[in-house]
Amino acid sequence: AWGDGNVEWTLLDIFGAKIFGDGGDIAPYLGAGLGLRAMNVERKVLSEDNPQYPYTYTDSQSATAQSLDIGAGLMLLRTYDNQVVVELRYHYVFEDFEEIGGDGAHGLTLTFGTSR
Repeated sequence: AWGDGNVEWTLLDIFGAKIFGDGGDIAPYLGAGLGLRAMNVERKVLSEDNPQYPYTYTDSQSATAQSLDIGAGLMLLRTYDNQVVVELRYHYVFEDFEEIGGDGAHGLTLTFGTSR
């Protein structure tokens, strides 16, 4: 769900990765991690109480749950003082958000950064 009231706070995130490569300028890596997330998810609901006068209202649910990340990335310019890192992670939160008719919380994160 996309919306103004969807918020995720990362309380804890531990991620480990295996770097592949022989020490050149480019090295791919694969990894996985566990975390703890505090989330609030909002959902717009169309009321069917009175079909002649439909209206929408916002329903929300908050939860703190464990999460699992699986990721892959590239470390570029490894032989220099500053490296560039590009990473793609699949993120899954172990919470269904049943109170608002949800199917869980998951998604992709694309990160660009530098490392020293």
